[in-house]
Amino acid sequence: MILSTSRKPSSRTRTLCKHLSRFLNCDYVNRGKSSFEDIFGIYPCVPVLLIGESHGNPGSFDIFDQFGNYKLSVYMNVDYPQNFKSVNRKKEVPAVSGDNNIAKTIAKTLSFEYIENSGQCNTRCISVDKDSIDFMDSGELIFSFRIKSYRVLNDGV
Repeated sequence: MILSTSRKPSSRTRTLCKHLSRFLNCDYVNRGKSSFEDIFGIYPCVPVLLIGESHGNPGSFDIFDQFGNYKLSVYMNVDYPQNFKSVNRKKEVPAVSGDNNIAKTIAKTLSFEYIENSGQCNTRCISVDKDSIDFMDSGELIFSFRIKSYRVLNDGV
């Protein structure tokens, strides 16, 4: 999986992408002047997670499958806990838990393990409910996306 941003990301968006790439154990590509098609040309057959902005803050993320098909669009706010600390990159890939279309689409498109019950999640987990997407490492909240709205596209589930 490749993680990228809008063309001119703010420092807050770049920082989130660095933390997210460590958590997801994926590569973060600074997009610069590259078009979206250029990213798929450089990294063929790889899903892409694109972080967008709203007023200089991370405000959305879009997931595209390995063929460039739009699968999920989420508008969100980012919350960091008061005791925020970044995670180290591990070879461990997170599992996704939650009984909704967002969780199923994320797991299917990004090829992560899907678990309906979050209590059965491994040490690194993306817990999805109707209001938030929580990124957990060893039971500790790393950061959270508060969901404003979402759309599952092109038979995402």
